[in-house]
Amino acid sequence: MQLPKRQSGILLPLFSLPSKEGIGTLRDGLLFLDILKKTKQTLWQILPVHPTNPTKDYSPFQSSALFAGNPMLISLESLVGVGDLEEIYYQDFVRKCQHLAQGKIDYDFLWEAKLGFDNTKNTPLKIAFRKFLTNSERISLFKQFEHKNKFWLEAYAQFFALKKNYGFAKVWSDWKQEDKLRQEKFSEKINKADLYFFKYLQFVFDEQFKALRQKAKANKIKLIGDLAIYPGFDSVDVWANQELFQLLENGEMEWCAAVPPDYFSPTGQKWGNPLYKWGEVGNVEIHKKIFLWWEQRIKREYEYFDWLKFDHFRGVIAYGRLNPHEKDAINTHWIYGPGKQFFTYLEDKLNKTLCLIAEDLGLITDNVRQLKEELNMPGMKIFLFADFTNPHDKYLPANVEENCVFYTGTHDNETLRQKVEEVIDENQKNALFNFLNNSSQKDWHLKTIELISESSAKWIIFPMQDLLNLGRQARQNIPGSEKNNWRWQLTANDLETYQKKVGINLKKITEKTKRG
Repeated sequence: MQLPKRQSGILLPLFSLPSKEGIGTLRDGLLFLDILKKTKQTLWQILPVHPTNPTKDYSPFQSSALFAGNPMLISLESLVGVGDLEEIYYQDFVRKCQHLAQGKIDYDFLWEAKLGFDNTKNTPLKIAFRKFLTNSERISLFKQFEHKNKFWLEAYAQFFALKKNYGFAKVWSDWKQEDKLRQEKFSEKINKADLYFFKYLQFVFDEQFKALRQKAKANKIKLIGDLAIYPGFDSVDVWANQELFQLLENGEMEWCAAVPPDYFSPTGQKWGNPLYKWGEVGNVEIHKKIFLWWEQRIKREYEYFDWLKFDHFRGVIAYGRLNPHEKDAINTHWIYGPGKQFFTYLEDKLNKTLCLIAEDLGLITDNVRQLKEELNMPGMKIFLFADFTNPHDKYLPANVEENCVFYTGTHDNETLRQKVEEVIDENQKNALFNFLNNSSQKDWHLKTIELISESSAKWIIFPMQDLLNLGRQARQNIPGSEKNNWRWQLTANDLETYQKKVGINLKKITEKTKRG
């Protein structure tokens, strides 16, 4: 689908918003929409918002439930507003959060103090659930949500209730046989109160996200989601649909997702996610079931988002397959996937042109480029990938095509400042500043933003770190590294700087380049 009119916006995960609750919440998102509107930004790209796994470093791309929302993002303050939580409990949690370091999310603290799934602590979400049970009007709304979402909600609640029983560190493939294989009557011994609690969390997440979506629409701001191509292995998606994935008889992975060495990593990236039985390793019946699962999933995503960035787009055409016991991804092999028929099926079943952005980065082959063109799907261009000594480089502003989304960088890159200060050599650096006509190197990042804004790309999106000219400390993720990613968080001072200085400059650039 061709992108609509020229627009600009910001890449910033919900969890990275500053918050009194230790992590950006959906209520903080409502406030951020006001800031976007004031600075004339009409696009907001958000990383996946699904539940994250403490054993996978809380990565949003290793989710334990792709149809569900991450309870960490639920706003306790909003629960006070709807009557599910008393103010005293909210304020008590805010006081506990005051000891947290600024600019860095402490997921382990939040796992214990806010969620408390695998302990008996009286966390605010558990307190809110008990109060909710006394409110007949709220229960009526819950039942409507439960009925509409039964196709995924029941298995989600069962999975998380079992995770609580076994301990969240224990992978589902190590459960008892009847639970692992979902044998007859396996769910009868699950505590019904646990099922209700986990469903309640999804009810309030959905309620709060729908409020965010409604306000974004009212302010004419498009929300762009991030469609992770694979679930995490230790997820309800795999547990409840084992026949769809390349697994051994004992439930463990036969092969895992990976990509060979590329720009992001010299030893490749071992993602460790399970792989679908599609393309050349599947059959007609399995393909039908996988496609139906995807149809249901994308319908669910469009309840929250206007557009979706299709993560690892090339994985539908050919995906990287690796022995899960390998230490790195050097021995990854490409296997053909379903290709065009996958997208044709989705467009037919959803009865709409897919609002998808192809993440066409890394090693891209001719057949991948050809399919993207056939689908008329916008791709991505990354300024940080440019060879600044080559005026014809495809990532320079003068050379990008119209139907693309142009970024300074993504969540997987160094920040713009880190790239210039620590990564590129002097030859590249001098070429960059010559290109910017900025030999004094003063406010060079703003000049970069302006030149990108002047490009022919319909949409441009800037990571907040690059707008604020932040360095190494603000990097979101290092591909191939499994520790201490996804923790960067804006401080209140950062946000104030954006509002009072950076955002004003961005607004002027946006108006000058006729975006918005």
